[in-house]
Amino acid sequence: MAIKFKRSFIGYSPALVDERLSDLDQKFILKSLDLRQVLADQVNKRDLVKGNVDRLKKDLAAKLALQDEIARRLVSAHLKATEKVIEAIKDVEQNEAKIANSIGVQKKELQELCLSSSNINDGFLTLARYRTMLGGGKVGDEEHD
Repeated sequence: MAIKFKRSFIGYSPALVDERLSDLDQKFILKSLDLRQVLADQVNKRDLVKGNVDRLKKDLAAKLALQDEIARRLVSAHLKATEKVIEAIKDVEQNEAKIANSIGVQKKELQELCLSSSNINDGFLTLARYRTMLGGGKVGDEEHD
């Protein structure tokens, strides 16, 4: 923006310079007012954004606290459930041991009963042979007097 002043006999025309300076001063004042308004708008926008950021931080803090509480409760519940499962496994193992012991005792008793039964059966067979040798009949064929 080149400014051309008319030359006067001794330098430039003072009226043109004063007029031009006055125009520049008014343009400067208007531009300054415009810039101040833009700055005020930007400050307002910044304050609004800062308020939103602060609100979002508070919301986030509350949600993070809730998330931490939920995670703590979930871990606690998981640990309790795991303890119950471990206790149940131990109970099952103890019951299995008791049942195995009981089965072992019953098996031993059954073997003893089988041996006794076998001995009784052998005794009956021996008795039947002696009876046959002595001239008797079958067991159960007794003579009635």
